[in-house]
Amino acid sequence: KIKEISASRCIYDSPKHEVLECSLHGFGDASNNAYCAVVYFVCRMQDGTHARLLTSRSRVAPLKALTIPQLELMSARILAQLLSTVKKALEAQVTLSGTRYWLDSKTAICWIQNRGEWKQFVRHRVNEILKLTSKEERRHCPGEDNPADIGSRGAMGSKLNASELWWKGPPWLCEEESK
Repeated sequence: KIKEISASRCIYDSPKHEVLECSLHGFGDASNNAYCAVVYFVCRMQDGTHARLLTSRSRVAPLKALTIPQLELMSARILAQLLSTVKKALEAQVTLSGTRYWLDSKTAICWIQNRGEWKQFVRHRVNEILKLTSKEERRHCPGEDNPADIGSRGAMGSKLNASELWWKGPPWLCEEESK
């Protein structure tokens, strides 16, 4: 079924109206088996707001047993790295109004946003994330709305192809930020 999946390389879905604002939204999630980061391009035009999957990256969880919060922190790190790469690739073509990093782990968000005396594992990953991001860009996302959950748990090709959450992100991504 994977052969049936295709994705457009164009980040704009043939805009008929002027582009008003563009932003990047990244989601990170982890399970005992893998961790994943997914990036969406959100474009506001006169006819509405559109979101589309730009890229994703997943990694198999290490053989050494880690806690779920530690794995969530690993997903936050690859999300920061992936979004940094995407921003550099797009900076010559698109003016971005903002970037948001969405995680469903409050523990990982707390580790990143607070300077504490964390153990070495957490401290090293938090420092890597802070080099690439700013505190204002992080948000909490409900687990059921997190598309990276699909990448961290795996999905059959047929389900992935039909998943609106995977290809367009959560429905609220196209709403006003205040909502």
